[in-house]
Amino acid sequence: MNGQMYQICAIVTVAKIALKNGGEIGYTPLKYEDETKFLFQDGSVARNVSEWFERTRNLGLDDMKFLSPTSMPDRSLLGFSNTTQSGIACYFKDGSVSYLSPHWEFTRGSLQDGKWQITYNENKWENPPEQKPKFDDNRTEFVSILTRIKALAQEIECENFARLFQKALDALNDDDTVAAEYIDKNILALPRPNLGLFLAADISDVFGAMGSWNDSPPYMAQQKGLGKEYDELSDELLRQNRLALLYAMNEW
Repeated sequence: MNGQMYQICAIVTVAKIALKNGGEIGYTPLKYEDETKFLFQDGSVARNVSEWFERTRNLGLDDMKFLSPTSMPDRSLLGFSNTTQSGIACYFKDGSVSYLSPHWEFTRGSLQDGKWQITYNENKWENPPEQKPKFDDNRTEFVSILTRIKALAQEIECENFARLFQKALDALNDDDTVAAEYIDKNILALPRPNLGLFLAADISDVFGAMGSWNDSPPYMAQQKGLGKEYDELSDELLRQNRLALLYAMNEW
């Protein structure tokens, strides 16, 4: 999973926990994050996640949802920044809804090499649906696509990806070894079985740039006459991956 998607998931998780228990938000920036700020509709700015959350809670924040499309016209674009089209919907007690969209910018200053400045822009959601979106547990469908695309990876001799897809399957089976490995890496404090779905989505998010499932595998599949299967299975993997995230992040 790329850093942009992970940060959105992390913010939603810690904010939902703080809303439930009435405490402070427990967000820990990752090493590649320089600054995360939030631009409110009125033009004011919160300089970090904690400041944004406290102000938003004081404005009557009642709930939030992680939202993401389940398909992309061109999967290769996911290797670039600002292409996930994902964001955060904030629901307020007065019935209003706002939407936060992130923009990532790489900093090159001598003191900030290799870090990102992140800005979330808040916009009013005009005419939102009367009901908040609900998401279904897609565990069965996710297992199916991971099993099929693992077989394809083996057939085109991409054993490293086959192992990744198997690891995602293990996570879906709530394998404690997989969970322990990822928890050591600052993984999100999600309840089970949501954690297993999140881990499987994280592990199987192989759509990036150089070295990703978008790089050599399509050509290797084409050489074996499996180009159509590669495209169909990859599209379905992305769809089930995003559906798993939507359920894991929102339905608890």
